[in-house]
Amino acid sequence: DITCERLEPKSDNELIVHLIASDKCAPGMHPLRIRSSEGISELHVIGISKLPMILELESNDAAEDAQPLELNHTVVGTIEAGDVDSFRVSLKKGDRLSAEAEAMRAGGAMLDAVLNVMSPTGEWLAAVDDTSLRRQDPMVSLIAPEDGDYIVQLHESNFEGDESSRYALHIGTFPAPQWVYPAGGQAGQMVAVTFGGDAGGPISQEISLQQHSAGPTQVFCENNGVVSATGLPFRVNPFGN
Repeated sequence: DITCERLEPKSDNELIVHLIASDKCAPGMHPLRIRSSEGISELHVIGISKLPMILELESNDAAEDAQPLELNHTVVGTIEAGDVDSFRVSLKKGDRLSAEAEAMRAGGAMLDAVLNVMSPTGEWLAAVDDTSLRRQDPMVSLIAPEDGDYIVQLHESNFEGDESSRYALHIGTFPAPQWVYPAGGQAGQMVAVTFGGDAGGPISQEISLQQHSAGPTQVFCENNGVVSATGLPFRVNPFGN
């Protein structure tokens, strides 16, 4: 579901690759190599998001300088040494706020990211480093306790980083579960599952495996017409649960 439109040499050791992802392409990180008469390149990854993508704008280190964002967008940026990237989103009381970073998964520098969320009054609502689902990539799911502007911050755990420390940060009202049960199902069938770990509580859903052959895949949680920004690991097999 990702095709190469053209290759554009930039210098003796730089190449611009123009890629197109179809609307069927699964969100997440996809592996990429360049093959040429000189051999095969090291492995790189390219990130695909179903959400509109925007660029992080400096300087946004302090909360008062936070970059304003619309909800349900993916912001793409880098973390330099000592850098803190701050973003501002507006919520109503009772709204879900979800944020998930693809940092270590982005395949650049070893970016061990930390996510912080602050309320309109400056209270720290969340500070997440590692998670059981995404390991070094943090994710947050919470319910807004009041109306107002919330600050979402991202930084490296030791405040290190460089121009290769790339990330994609998904911020919005989408569901952000941390597990799915059962964790697999029979190929060609419909499977009833429960997504858990989201701030809004458990979410029941039927997953279609009619187009899937046996093997690992990912499934997406949908709640009130909004789909999770990234998928959860799911195992398709020939046997019933």
